[in-house]
Amino acid sequence: MLPDKTKYKSTTTSKFRSELMALASGLKTCTLLEVGHDRGYTTMSVNHAFTSVVALDINPARHSFASQLKEQQGAAAKNVTLFLHEIDGLAEGHYDVVFIDAHHSYESVKNDWNNLLKKNTAKKYTVVFHDYGLVLAGVKKFMLETFKPEDITFMGEQTDWNQLGGPIDDWEAARITIENAV
Repeated sequence: MLPDKTKYKSTTTSKFRSELMALASGLKTCTLLEVGHDRGYTTMSVNHAFTSVVALDINPARHSFASQLKEQQGAAAKNVTLFLHEIDGLAEGHYDVVFIDAHHSYESVKNDWNNLLKKNTAKKYTVVFHDYGLVLAGVKKFMLETFKPEDITFMGEQTDWNQLGGPIDDWEAARITIENAV
């Protein structure tokens, strides 16, 4: 079993992982784009629920770790493609679920969002923003300024989900669904 947020602060909780995988249930095919794969713990914990997974990270050390983890997973990770670059370097593609968990500053989240709008060719998709309730991050501010509150759905843990990291005041993650985007 790969570490969750109780063992490694830069990954996700087990509850969040289950909810992320549930977004793929009932779909014949479902692709995941993960922006900010870190060490790959979430990637390799959820990849079996998706037809294909494309995961990005800009840090060479984290990317190398994730690549080794993928290799250790063998055939169980054959649907995973890892890239060492930001979302702006990604070719256009169809992604049913997008998981944004890269740098959490307001400007970075906004940049990832704007690049996603240019890169995703899907007409309907779900975007999940991790670390929504992280006090020192800009995720919540970006979401509340960009989307209607009634369109935001929360995921993962509501409290006590960041024992190894900074202060929190809200949910672990939040998601929105985009329809007729193209």
